[in-house]
Amino acid sequence: MTEKASRVKQFKIVVERHSDGYVAYPLGLQGVVVGQGNTYEEALEDAKSAIRFHIESFGQDALDPDDPVLEVTIEEAAVGYCWRSFPSILLGGASFAPWSASVSAFSGAETTYP
Repeated sequence: MTEKASRVKQFKIVVERHSDGYVAYPLGLQGVVVGQGNTYEEALEDAKSAIRFHIESFGQDALDPDDPVLEVTIEEAAVGYCWRSFPSILLGGASFAPWSASVSAFSGAETTYP
């Protein structure tokens, strides 16, 4: 019989509200773990359950002890972008749409990425 050690670890969990419900995901965990629900509480509980399952499945390797998330800051930033599409005839019928982006910081400085 294998004995399991029970531990408790604090996680920072981001909960996003969308038009069709809530999505929640933890920070500081290796891999992709997502919870969802119709309410904030449902999404948070689903994320906790997903975290538990992820750690029980992948063990200590799922944790990121060398780089814990100390603080979370949400910033809103304006990002301009331009979507250019090329005629598919030039690419042998395949569609291809490279992009370029321009990022403006609140200071008014602008950097363009081709």
